[in-house]
Amino acid sequence: MNPYVIEAPASIGVSGGRTSGKMLREILDACGGTLPPQVYATFENTGHECKETLEFLEEISIRWKVPIVWLEYDDIFKLDNYRKKNGDLCERRKSWGPGDWGFKIVTFKTASRHGEPYDKMLEYYRLFRDLVKNEKPILPTVPARMCTTHLKIKTNTRYMASLGIPYFNFVVGIRRDEPKRWVKMMKQNEESSERYENVCPLYDAGVTKAEVKEFWSNQPFDLKLDAESYEGNCRYCFLKSTDKLVNLMRKNITKAGAIPEDLQWWADKEQAAGMTFRRDRLSYSGLIQFALSAQEIQPTNEGTVDCLCGEAND
Repeated sequence: MNPYVIEAPASIGVSGGRTSGKMLREILDACGGTLPPQVYATFENTGHECKETLEFLEEISIRWKVPIVWLEYDDIFKLDNYRKKNGDLCERRKSWGPGDWGFKIVTFKTASRHGEPYDKMLEYYRLFRDLVKNEKPILPTVPARMCTTHLKIKTNTRYMASLGIPYFNFVVGIRRDEPKRWVKMMKQNEESSERYENVCPLYDAGVTKAEVKEFWSNQPFDLKLDAESYEGNCRYCFLKSTDKLVNLMRKNITKAGAIPEDLQWWADKEQAAGMTFRRDRLSYSGLIQFALSAQEIQPTNEGTVDCLCGEAND
């Protein structure tokens, strides 16, 4: 059976990296050039993606004539709605009125470039913890990645539920040379109560990073980011290893001649919350100061922590 023939209903996760881009092309080819009914290509924008990522997604959509649904988290904490949270997601949200689905559809032109969806998610948590739990605000951390949960996963499941689809196949760009990520996805299928089942056609087809690279070398366009730069997705994401993050900071501070706005954002959020995104290393302010220094940063063994958008530029 062709692994690229996707069973509907389904959401194809297109992150803006090369791997998910190849996956989408393979699915289109297997389906005669167009996506079947109730199979949607979706991208969840956090507002911190590189401009090159957004441009790549738009070029894919135009060149391949495939609609990509651009989604953004757009939830506002409402105490009355919080108290109503019971029953089926589709039926519950239908009765709440416009805007209560917790996401919005945007386009390449209207998509956030300054972290607005991320800000809204943090504000939702601030109000929830204040009004419901009488606790201080928090930030996402490595063990508690509410950014992935809300900005990516729940935004996607809410979109599918708004179409009247409570359960679907979620098609993820995981390659055969990413066995740990695949095992995690399969374990989630067995144990999770999520509203989707992970499907990994690239893994099933035995595709590797080298094959993804070869695919794009034969295309008339490509992602305009170095495959080894780790700039893709959320550029300064806390899940990236310290050495990669510091090197990115140095590169972009030098290029801009000052601390870039999208880098300062992370330091400002830590200061406002009174905590750091990671407890096992310097704060973002500390990392920025290290990047500004002449000290050499040694490669670490941390690696980049897996995330739903963890393919970086591959």
